[in-house]
Amino acid sequence: MHSITVRCNVLVTTCLTYLIVLNAFCILYGWMKQLGAHPQAVVSVQNLVSLKRLPNPFGESAVITFQLDADLQSMWNLNVKYIYLYLVAEYSSPRFLRNQATVWDRYVQRGSSTFLAFPFYNSLGLHNFVDTFRNTSMVFRLEADIIPFIGFVFHTTLAETSEIRFPLEYTK
Repeated sequence: MHSITVRCNVLVTTCLTYLIVLNAFCILYGWMKQLGAHPQAVVSVQNLVSLKRLPNPFGESAVITFQLDADLQSMWNLNVKYIYLYLVAEYSSPRFLRNQATVWDRYVQRGSSTFLAFPFYNSLGLHNFVDTFRNTSMVFRLEADIIPFIGFVFHTTLAETSEIRFPLEYTK
């Protein structure tokens, strides 16, 4: 008959083929579930806590509070390891048409999939070292990256605020 090496080769090849097919089905299942997911999220900027000049000549810093109400239950499936949520501030300046800064982020693990409505501070800070925040309009977006066990990272935008204008003068 066949030698032991030929039999081992057939066994390993068959097992690897089954594993590849199983992974492909898992990736396809997770992708199809993400296309059908419709998470509910609302984000609103409550107030500007401070807008102040930094010690360097062109630097400014802003601290905001925002309200987040998100139900992420529909985003979970068997292939989701965790969800990375982050709040992005987008504004334009005289030098650059599109500036983006991440002002808050959080990893959400299975079991803590619903945020109750409570205020957050921007933990990463909103700093500008080139232009000014004064009299600037900003839009804040809540975005999510779904990190799977197997497959590709799925990116989605959950909510967006209306345009918010910063004041002309610095605050305390």
